[in-house]
Amino acid sequence: MHRSIKTISGIVTAIIMATNLYAQSTFETVVPREPVISGESFRIQYVVKNATKVEQFKAPTIKNFRIVSGPDIYKGSVVGKNGLEYMTNIIFTLVALEEGRYLVGGATARIDGGLKKSNDAFINVTTKEAKSLSGKNVEIDSFPSDFNVGTDENVMEKIRRNLFLRVSVNKKTSFVGEPVVAEFKLYSRLESRSEIIKNPGFYGFGVHDIIGLGDKVSTTEMIDGKPFDVHTVRKVQLYALQPGNFTIDAMELDNRVAFNMQNLEKNNQEIVENMYGDQLNMGKDDFIETFEMALRTPPVEIKIKPLPTEGVTPNFNGAVGKFNITGKIDKDNLQKNQEGKLVITIRGAGNISQIGAPQVKWPVELENFEPAAQENFDRHQVPLVGTKTFEFPFVGNKPGDYIIPPVEFTFYNINRGRYETIQTLPFSIKITNERFGGAFSEANKNPGNKTSPGTLQNWLLVISGLVLLSLLVFFLFKRKKSIPAVREPAAETHLSIADILKPAKETMERNDPVFYNKLKDATWIYLSDRLGITGSNQNKEILKSTMEEKGADPVLINDILELLKQCELHIYTGAASTNDETFLFSQVETFMYKCDRLLDQA
Repeated sequence: MHRSIKTISGIVTAIIMATNLYAQSTFETVVPREPVISGESFRIQYVVKNATKVEQFKAPTIKNFRIVSGPDIYKGSVVGKNGLEYMTNIIFTLVALEEGRYLVGGATARIDGGLKKSNDAFINVTTKEAKSLSGKNVEIDSFPSDFNVGTDENVMEKIRRNLFLRVSVNKKTSFVGEPVVAEFKLYSRLESRSEIIKNPGFYGFGVHDIIGLGDKVSTTEMIDGKPFDVHTVRKVQLYALQPGNFTIDAMELDNRVAFNMQNLEKNNQEIVENMYGDQLNMGKDDFIETFEMALRTPPVEIKIKPLPTEGVTPNFNGAVGKFNITGKIDKDNLQKNQEGKLVITIRGAGNISQIGAPQVKWPVELENFEPAAQENFDRHQVPLVGTKTFEFPFVGNKPGDYIIPPVEFTFYNINRGRYETIQTLPFSIKITNERFGGAFSEANKNPGNKTSPGTLQNWLLVISGLVLLSLLVFFLFKRKKSIPAVREPAAETHLSIADILKPAKETMERNDPVFYNKLKDATWIYLSDRLGITGSNQNKEILKSTMEEKGADPVLINDILELLKQCELHIYTGAASTNDETFLFSQVETFMYKCDRLLDQA
């Protein structure tokens, strides 16, 4: 036995050592394998793999080359021979000054707490004539950009040919609940800094980002025989909420493009969303001139068709795709008034985020409550692939055996063009005669803990004392009520603005996508607390008339209506940025304080 334990311990140790070896980080200098051409730009890379933290990066002194740009830092992951590998890629764009063989030193960085140095590497530099005689093509990674301007070239025309923004969709006609994929790409052969000044609005759609600006996805494409750097600015999948004709708004970029009037070539592209500041050193060289140009995608019209009515069932709630359903009772043997949960899970591919709770046919003896929903899906797959789980709480106060019939779920199978209904198995529940949380429930469950006669007498004395105390309080209250007294009006207490806004502020600080929902909820909580607008009265028309009755300034009324509109816009279109969140939060907070001052004066 002792030997077996030692064997198992040795196997576990070996596995841990192998895991640590596999997860060990690497730091590598990557240079072009083929000779680079003197006077043309190319890139060197310092690549860190399988590290959780890279800091204090220090580049070597680079001699015999001119630095065009860098360091540009990109983070991501690739699938290698050992599975998924996380990478940090630090890139410099250089220009070779003259022919020769040169050493590029390794860089240093603190990686996962330890100081590491990458390998040194050699770069061979040749002339264009020698390169053409060798019969070898220049690597795509080091293609020359259109950084130089000839004396007979029109600069603005050159920008239009070499820097443009395109939008594409996978379909222009779709059903409600069927995904439409929209992709925004920037094509460039220039050194430029492009700033997003307007994100597209996706009115009428639920929005799920597949690729965002922070993902820094770029490739190379050949257009008219020329290689272009292609940057995916945004890629989304859209799910229409209702039939009709809808428009995908334009995306707008502001671009600053630098050109060199001498024989210097560079190739660098940076896209920002008002978050990195003006980091690009442009226009400071005596030979460089900077030009500005706005790029804009055309609006795209999408026609959304209603789902067919033939074959639809009464329990259909808008699910489109391919799904299956499972269910379980978390505890099928319950005491009276003990809460149980019916858990229904829907798995599959489709408009998971739009799926509503399925209908449950409850026995009349079981009291049920609104379900809580939780969804988990992969936003990178089209359509969304994942699960949506509904937890239905219920209680029963009548002992007996109960059956919940199979729960049905209907969806429209877009591939087969028909409605399909699936169902769970039935669920059995037993409610016992014991009362959950009762004074003697534990004693009844455990015969060894029966209540003694003395303990019972103590309980009776306590109960009798409480009855006498209640009677005494009743007579004193009745006597006091008969004596006239001048009552001061009770001071009205309200929730503090800080407490109301706290959930929204917390989601804003952690960049949670539910921020706009929380801000909208906070606004209506404030209006309910201050103006008494609750339930079905929480709409803009009643809000406007209530504020007018309170004598509010029309500008203040317009402000809150516009703020609610902005929240709804961001919730349903996904067109938002960090700056939008901060600004909108401060505007809502300002409105609340202004409204408090108005109510204090009333």
